[in-house]
Amino acid sequence: MSYTDDAESDAEGIALQAHRDFTSSAPTVDEWADEARESYDMYAGDQWDQEDIDKLKEQERPATTFNRCGVVCDAVVGSEINNRQETRFIPREMGDVQVNEMLTGTAQWVRDECDAEDEESDAFNDLVICGMGWTETYLAYDEDPDGKICVERVDPMDMWWDATARKKNLSDARWVMRVKLMPRSEAEAKWPDLVDNAVGTAPWDSVSSIRSSIRQHVYPQDAYQSKDAHLEGEALSRRLSARNLILVAQYQYVDHEIVYRVDGGTGQLEDLSEEQFQQLSVNFKRAEQPPPESTKQRRRVVRQAFIAGSLILEDGPAPCPNHFTLRCMTGKRDRNQNTWYGLIRSMADPQRWANKFFSQILHILNTGAKGGVLAEQDAFEDIRKAEDNWARADSIIFTKQGALQKGAIIPKPVAEYPSGLDRLMEFSVSSVRDVSGVNLELLGLADRQQAGVLEYQRRQSGITILAQLFDGLRKYRKEQGRVLLYYITHYIPPGRLVRIMGDQGQEQFQQFPSWPDAMRYDVIVDEAPTSPNQKEKVFSVLQALLPTLLQAGVPVPPQILDYAPIPSSLSQEWKKLLPDPNAPQIPPEVQAQMAAGMQELQRLQGENQELKLKRQEKMAEIEAKREETVAHIALKQDEATAELAVKRDDNEADIALAREKAAGELALKRAEARAEIVLKRDMNNAEIALEAAKPVPSGNGKGTVTRQVNVNRDVEGLITSATIDDVLDELGDGA
Repeated sequence: MSYTDDAESDAEGIALQAHRDFTSSAPTVDEWADEARESYDMYAGDQWDQEDIDKLKEQERPATTFNRCGVVCDAVVGSEINNRQETRFIPREMGDVQVNEMLTGTAQWVRDECDAEDEESDAFNDLVICGMGWTETYLAYDEDPDGKICVERVDPMDMWWDATARKKNLSDARWVMRVKLMPRSEAEAKWPDLVDNAVGTAPWDSVSSIRSSIRQHVYPQDAYQSKDAHLEGEALSRRLSARNLILVAQYQYVDHEIVYRVDGGTGQLEDLSEEQFQQLSVNFKRAEQPPPESTKQRRRVVRQAFIAGSLILEDGPAPCPNHFTLRCMTGKRDRNQNTWYGLIRSMADPQRWANKFFSQILHILNTGAKGGVLAEQDAFEDIRKAEDNWARADSIIFTKQGALQKGAIIPKPVAEYPSGLDRLMEFSVSSVRDVSGVNLELLGLADRQQAGVLEYQRRQSGITILAQLFDGLRKYRKEQGRVLLYYITHYIPPGRLVRIMGDQGQEQFQQFPSWPDAMRYDVIVDEAPTSPNQKEKVFSVLQALLPTLLQAGVPVPPQILDYAPIPSSLSQEWKKLLPDPNAPQIPPEVQAQMAAGMQELQRLQGENQELKLKRQEKMAEIEAKREETVAHIALKQDEATAELAVKRDDNEADIALAREKAAGELALKRAEARAEIVLKRDMNNAEIALEAAKPVPSGNGKGTVTRQVNVNRDVEGLITSATIDDVLDELGDGA
């Protein structure tokens, strides 16, 4: 019955099979879980080992943390949120391939009702952190009696899987398991067998398997430390029983069944089970007819069992018989360990070293700033007080007499700042981005001046490096779309009102029809027009393309409004104003009248166009004459301006010449007057000198009298007054 040859068919065999599968994969999965727990701690900012924290506390050193890993992960998840994708279904039919709007619209409505895109973004956050994100698709009857299809994120720490699976998203896994902690009252209400039967023990009850706390965690930044982690086996079961809790394993596994493909007479092959084919053969034999041609095949089916300990609570076909409803999206694969990991693995070491370097720098600065002292034991009057007040700048420390003079107290040598330590920290900080592939443009932190096109290209380069993560998400959407398609076609009752988008893009409610089981669909994943980045890119292309299309007469579909950067309510109202292509046809006579009216309108438009051309020609002539007149006036103005400038230059030259001539004549007259004054002065001086040189005899006959002239002059050197004094020069005896 199962994928193993020796699997038992009874309930006990299913429990043993689940125990064996769990035990065989536990070492690999537990190793991944240990790394995943550390990755969640790194994302949440708990980035120091407990041993390092104890050492730092002992040394009274700070354990600083600047969480850069969280920013990088948030940037990648934010890129996914801004570029969300949608799932479309295309029927496999002869003829044109068109999207089935009913199924596609219903899928969008189902996802909107259960907030599937938000749950998947949380699961993608798990993928970025620890390498795996999980969701479950199920029917909830507590909110809707007809069943509400829900897509919910599952905590990766609750999941186990086939450790031999190697393909992306565990697409080749033979089984997956979710171990969930439930209130016992809720479990007994769902499975009454729990009331009267002993649960027993299971491998997932051991200490290495309990990875979740008693609290149910929702977000990845939650802690995953359990205060029951020291318990195992029966002791853990007793503790959980005392708290009215129970561990229930949801076990989905691959089985195979024999089917016969028979021609049903309609030209299409029908799949019959072995019992149905035997009954069909009996009917043909009774009718004495040869049995129909058939082909025996082995078909893959998925079954689901709920197990508590060793007790099978439920076993049967899975809600989707062809696929696991517990879907996984994976990141990067470690080939040697056969595990999956996210971005945190590569960023962990640079982040830790950046924290350690910064803590070391703070310690050096703190101890170097306060300094220390080397002192003899008897240097201070009160040693305890000196220790307490040494680092205080406003304190007074008393020493013993003479301690300072004899050098009993000297400062302790200050530790030098290690050269290059800051560069090592800067290298570690930059390595957090480098090893993850998330550049500054993708983070939105590039502060350099660069062209917008260059920044966009660098952002796209960062997305290219992370394409492996987004490829896992894209494949998950295909797989989950197939599961959702089965839920829609098998669990939504016909006639139920669902909200879909009409042909013109208007939202409307329609009755859900019944779908044939033989219909097959291809699942296509495309970028949703509601994503901000997709809107921006498409609308920028349409701005350049639409004018050309309109001139060529190409009709514009109303869906183009979905890509406009406007509120969705406005686009919906706008679509309502567009004509409906499904409107009733116009009668022929009315069409003829409309055609005649259109011809008359075209004739009038032609005449109007001719009048417009003539008016344009007349306006062109008037404009040419106006320009000619303006040019002539401008030329005359230039000539008058030039002539005026020449006259002004001539007048200025004449004035300058007359000014120079007058200045020369004035200087000449001034020179002549000065020369005449000097001549008169010289003649006057000569006369005075001549008069003074004449000898005058003395009256007593003993000598001569010399005349001394005293002259007073003005500023011009002319004599204003003069006095003559006679000086007697007596002769000696020998004269």
